[in-house]
Amino acid sequence: MKKLLFVFLLTTAVKFDYAQAWLPMGAGTLGYVKTIAADTINNRIFVGGQFDAMDTLQQVGNAAIWDGVKWSRFIHDGGTTGFTDLISKMIIKDNFLYYSLRIGVGIYSIYQLDLNNFTSQYINQFDGGITDMLFYRDTLYACGDFTGMISKYDGVNWISITDNMSLGNGWGYGISDMEVYNDKLYVAGDFEITSPWQMKGAAAWNGTIWEDIDSNLTANIGDFGVFYNAIKSYHDKIYLGGLFDTSHGCPGNGFLVLNNGQCENTGQDFWIIQTMTLFNDKLFIGGSLESNGAPYGHSIIIYNDTTYHIAYYDSLCPGGPINCFESMNNDLFVGGDFSIVDNLNSTTYARAIAFLDPDTIISGIKENLIKEEKEDIKIYPNPANEELTIKWHGRDVKLKITDMLGREIISYKPNSNADQLTITVAELQAGIYFCTVISSNGKITRKVVKE
Repeated sequence: MKKLLFVFLLTTAVKFDYAQAWLPMGAGTLGYVKTIAADTINNRIFVGGQFDAMDTLQQVGNAAIWDGVKWSRFIHDGGTTGFTDLISKMIIKDNFLYYSLRIGVGIYSIYQLDLNNFTSQYINQFDGGITDMLFYRDTLYACGDFTGMISKYDGVNWISITDNMSLGNGWGYGISDMEVYNDKLYVAGDFEITSPWQMKGAAAWNGTIWEDIDSNLTANIGDFGVFYNAIKSYHDKIYLGGLFDTSHGCPGNGFLVLNNGQCENTGQDFWIIQTMTLFNDKLFIGGSLESNGAPYGHSIIIYNDTTYHIAYYDSLCPGGPINCFESMNNDLFVGGDFSIVDNLNSTTYARAIAFLDPDTIISGIKENLIKEEKEDIKIYPNPANEELTIKWHGRDVKLKITDMLGREIISYKPNSNADQLTITVAELQAGIYFCTVISSNGKITRKVVKE
């Protein structure tokens, strides 16, 4: 396959001293990718999510297989193509693929598929979503917002390990992510544990009881929709990502570092972090970057323990969030609900799925490819209750307000000579929204809080 190169450079907010090449995997899909699993034995990756086409293949049924050159249908169990609904998580162990399938409103099932003959075995049904699966001490664990929020599979039965766990004060997401570190299972999400002591949002399971990561660690519940989305160990520290301003005195807007239970200042602000992974001894962060109150939209940030780099950001790659990472054969795959766009040539290189070739380093790119975003928009009051006023500079303005899931709630096209607009937001539910103004000066997005 001919590799089409696309380069991202950012000259403000974050130091960026090298460029990376994101490469397409065919034309991608117009749906979204939720999960990626690497089959290192057979050199292929499995992709699941909510989509009905992948590249030139139609009616693939929310799943597909990439062999490094082309896509193929996921045919299993005697000729079935794909699946009837969302695939929320896939993992591979010992030549078995474990996947969670939504089978109804708020109902998910987990299956085990033999990669030798592509036959599936039903394991269990849950009364809620499945957000993550992994093996801890050779035992399969699953977490989500189902009753109990985390359970382990002993080969016959599923056993809940959370008698004293309840949903938290955020958006009720339950447990979002898991990580094995120092022979303990670390979890992060929107939950509370009341015994043996109170823990909120993050905790560690030692195989017998739950342990507090830090007695002061709890998201600032004064904010709307506060939760942790991701947890990852890197260089003997625990990194937490999500949606929060502070965690009881621990500095960090959406990004928190714990070193032996003590908070460290990351020096960075994020809107929200969706996912994290380790690749080539670097921490890759998928989420939305914010610098000095100016958001850069959905982003991939690379952290090497001292310096942050931008590998992707929304002005060149519009769309929805980064949902997942997976690595294989020195390539990092990324899935989500985005497009990789060359604005100079008006070309879309990939949709919802792409990979990074770390050996491809592009040099000699002029810094003015991406200019510093000017302060061309004012929004007040923020937080808002009844009305919201937006002022801007520029012509041919389009304005939209979206929710945390990227759904468009309000849209306007003001008169050509207007430079401000006051809109009624009284009917909006309390929470966090994003106001985007597109004009002759470019696109600017700001976070808005509705009280």
